[in-house]
Amino acid sequence: MTKVVAISRLIRFPNLLIVGLTQLLLGWILYGALSRRALDGYEFGLLILATVFIAAGGYVINDIYDRSIDEANKPEKVIVGRYISIEQAWVVYWGLVGVGFLVAAYLAWAIDDFWQLLIYPVATVVLWAYAKTLKKSFIAGNIVVAAYCAFVPGILWYAERMYLGRLPAQETGGVRLIFIVYAVMAFLTTVWREIIKDMEDMTGDKVHGSKSLPVRYGLPLAQKIAFFLGGITFLLVGYYWIYLGQNGVWMEFGYLFIPLILNALALVKSMHSVQPGDLHLVSRLIKLLMVFGLGYLFFLV
Repeated sequence: MTKVVAISRLIRFPNLLIVGLTQLLLGWILYGALSRRALDGYEFGLLILATVFIAAGGYVINDIYDRSIDEANKPEKVIVGRYISIEQAWVVYWGLVGVGFLVAAYLAWAIDDFWQLLIYPVATVVLWAYAKTLKKSFIAGNIVVAAYCAFVPGILWYAERMYLGRLPAQETGGVRLIFIVYAVMAFLTTVWREIIKDMEDMTGDKVHGSKSLPVRYGLPLAQKIAFFLGGITFLLVGYYWIYLGQNGVWMEFGYLFIPLILNALALVKSMHSVQPGDLHLVSRLIKLLMVFGLGYLFFLV
């Protein structure tokens, strides 16, 4: 594996594309409702870039601190210490953090909003704390990751808070609802997937002192909580799917049938097996569900 490929895997390049595309699509939706905006075209691009750098840095620091656990749980996927030395990984991390901070600082200066700059160091420190400590603690790490995923649209909403606040509620209500629903669904599916991944990695986590939900309280309880979260997601998607059918929105109705089936398959599979291979499949199904959720934004642009 070449260094370029190794770094691409280290920073989870496909995931970064999803983060960027999420903000891009939500931005198009938001700016359709705003006559004036804080971010013009290139500044909006800088906001997306800063968010991507935060996420990339979080992935790298997570792999640095998780090296020993990953060697026990999934040795074939380990990058740090095999294809990239620990020292090189730290260089990549600090490079991402440094460039990301410069982008965020320039953006805050360009739009004259110092509070926007504070998001970057806060998010970076929180993701560092997650990788260093919180990931091994009971449920807190799962909440942090889910909150970050939910805040991806929130960062954009926060940047435009001044102009949004000047509009009547009825003019922004539809857009606000889209942002809230997307954030809630991102939070639910991420917590669900993180618990499934904790169940999958339970053996290695236990050996290395992790206090994750399945390690601390056992697989049966973790399985029930994961099923509960997946069930809420299924009910929300199902309710909206029925609503689309009742109103004759057939294109979207047909599209949402796919994530609905993925959600159902993940629920059934997770309740009938706790084997690592089956749990890995459930994790992949949930990720596909999340990707289809992102794809639905194309209908709203």
